[in-house]
Amino acid sequence: MILASNSFRTAASIVKSIAGIQDRPYLSANEIVSNDESQNNGGFIIVGSHTNKTTEQIKELMSKYPIEQIEMSVVKVLNKETRIEELTRVCQLVDQNISSNRDTLVYTSRDLISAEDKEENLKISQTVSSSLVKVIRSLKVKPKFIIAKGGITSSDVATDGLDIKYAKILGQAIAGVPVWLTGSEAKFKDTPYIVFPGNVGDKDSIAQIFENIKRIKRERYKWLNKNDSC
Repeated sequence: MILASNSFRTAASIVKSIAGIQDRPYLSANEIVSNDESQNNGGFIIVGSHTNKTTEQIKELMSKYPIEQIEMSVVKVLNKETRIEELTRVCQLVDQNISSNRDTLVYTSRDLISAEDKEENLKISQTVSSSLVKVIRSLKVKPKFIIAKGGITSSDVATDGLDIKYAKILGQAIAGVPVWLTGSEAKFKDTPYIVFPGNVGDKDSIAQIFENIKRIKRERYKWLNKNDSC
């Protein structure tokens, strides 16, 4: 197969086709995150997508699991007078939670804010996206895993927030949701990065992936308790 030298857009499945990779099962918890005893930090889920499906998915996640929930006010980050205060609040909470081994969800407020023209709407989208990137860039501790929900969000977080230039594709968590392992140049190297497009999955898809990852922590906790009692 010969590919044109100029750039083009395609779906992720082209990699499998070009490389002749066989179908394989979705990744297990052990394949997504390691059972590393030295990694005691919480995981991080960051949501910028504003689709109805995404809203349903994060509601399902919050209703099922005791995850730390931080809503970032879009109204405040769009206002120059309140932006810094709101970002400081969110960034401090995220660092505190993750360093204390508490899995944390940051999501943009769900009220849709739009302008009269396309140019202003683009500015709103860019400001919100850059605010989420600043949250990632401010992180001082390495999360056990990162899930980015939203096409633009996951792209901006990867390139501008985490400085990812190269990544190893481990496989899929569920259909259409690839799992990367960040390269050595990234802000946090060797970190599972789960790319979750906005309109992908069912109502319980984020919760399903989170539950899969949490099995590692539960198994490790049982192992530690068993060995402590010996």
